[in-house]
Amino acid sequence: MENKVITVLANQSLMDIAVQEFGNARAAFDIARCNGLSVTDPLHTGQRLKLPRSDYHEPQTQDY
Repeated sequence: MENKVITVLANQSLMDIAVQEFGNARAAFDIARCNGLSVTDPLHTGQRLKLPRSDYHEPQTQDY
């Protein structure tokens, strides 16, 4: 199965994409790594990014 590819929209950040696609901001680090980027690199409108396969779709719970 191929990795999903998305096109960056105006003013989107890796954190935005991570939350929209995976529901978890921590996925931004995996997206960056998958595309040879740093999480602080600026994105450009129209830029195409591969999304990693991940387990971020599973709900994250904490016990206290």
